[in-house]
Amino acid sequence: MQPLDPVLDEIEAARRKAHVFESRGEHDAAVAVLVEIAEKYPEHPLAREAQADALIAAGNLEEAKAILAEIVASHPGRIETERKHAKLVLKLEERNLSASLLLGEGDFSTLMNPAGAKRTAGTAALLSFLAPGFGQIYNGQLSRGLTLLAIAGVLWTLFFTLGSSESSGLTTFGWILGLIILTFYIGCLFDAATSAPRATSTERPERPTPPVDKPFE
Repeated sequence: MQPLDPVLDEIEAARRKAHVFESRGEHDAAVAVLVEIAEKYPEHPLAREAQADALIAAGNLEEAKAILAEIVASHPGRIETERKHAKLVLKLEERNLSASLLLGEGDFSTLMNPAGAKRTAGTAALLSFLAPGFGQIYNGQLSRGLTLLAIAGVLWTLFFTLGSSESSGLTTFGWILGLIILTFYIGCLFDAATSAPRATSTERPERPTPPVDKPFE
């Protein structure tokens, strides 16, 4: 019969208690229980890993990654811990990559044109026909597209507020505005169609590689 390890029993008891809190949605309480056991046994990898698991469940991925990295460095050979750390690093890298794509200049266009898909002049022209600026956004020219969209909004506002009267219908000013809007639409369409090939990008974002050379699922 294998002798009982009181430290392991205490760690497992803390894990079970934290699991109860997790099932109730009390993430902070679950983390607090496992932080306490980790502080009591700071050199025990299972106690520290239990704390990291609770942090992951609570969404504190960066802090959990740091703890797992410490365990991997101080207790080499723990394959499951290394695998867990590698998965967490990849998850964070992919999340950061997605955030940087959405926040960067022209990256709003990735929502309309996924990475790796070729931009075409026809699609850019069609989008620009639907609304001035959409074709430029599709091409990755976010600032230019939003500016053109704002100008179109101003022109249409002037057209509907000052371009007609109840008595005579469309005024002379309205006809002039109509011609300006038509010319503006044609110019935006032509600009979107001709700039599409220059904005084409077929490169896919590079996926991060695992930080350890051991296989993991």
